[in-house]
Amino acid sequence: MKKILYMIAIGVAMLTSCSEGESAQALPVSQNEILLKQTIHSSGLVMDYAYEGNKLMNIINNQGDTTTFTYTDDLLTRIDKIYNDVSGNPQALFVLLEYNSNNTLSNYIKYEPDGVTSRRFELTYNAGYYTKDTYWGDYTSQVLLFETNYVYMENGNVTTILSDFENIDDYLYDMKNAPLKNILEVEVFSILENDVLYRSGYSINNIISYTQTDMAVIYYYSPVTNYTYNSNDYPETSTTIHEEGTVNEWTETMQYIYE
Repeated sequence: MKKILYMIAIGVAMLTSCSEGESAQALPVSQNEILLKQTIHSSGLVMDYAYEGNKLMNIINNQGDTTTFTYTDDLLTRIDKIYNDVSGNPQALFVLLEYNSNNTLSNYIKYEPDGVTSRRFELTYNAGYYTKDTYWGDYTSQVLLFETNYVYMENGNVTTILSDFENIDDYLYDMKNAPLKNILEVEVFSILENDVLYRSGYSINNIISYTQTDMAVIYYYSPVTNYTYNSNDYPETSTTIHEEGTVNEWTETMQYIYE
């Protein structure tokens, strides 16, 4: 029964992925060099982005967190994150990336700040999707297979993620340009979002909502995010209303500033 449900889910996801992809085309723009310089969150969080050309080099926020990107021959090969935990204690983790002979990302290892634990993500590419196997281990080796995900993409956007735990994440996009769509290796950044960068907006279009399903039962609808755009169809602001219509309703906004 589990296998049957899972195959049904894959079929549904493929159909969903195609329909979303057809409606999520990036509009052509003449200013392909447009790069995100800063974001200002309604919470007071400010993030600054630094580049060499269109190569994203680091992200620094006003809470003391820093993410640094290292490249080898224009391939992203290392990420270092320095941040404070909930108790204010400094933490540091790093990620190493490897590529195949076609310069396609083949695996990456995330080394946790505890100095012991690590996770290795192995990628296998297929038509319209890739398989991601997650292995747990220590800093020396990672051999315990924990999970397999099937990640569907259309037009540079992750549209559906299926896990072998029968969970499904579906993402919907607008038809405009995402703030970070012009960075070097944006496809690699989009692969890293769920494991390393935590849905930081590395895509071609802008996510407006997503749905989480478990065992064919929808258990979470995200709030819808609305954007205002500049003359080049990049977001200037975004507004998300959480728990709308309840006593706990609250609004989250973001401002986007470009170079």
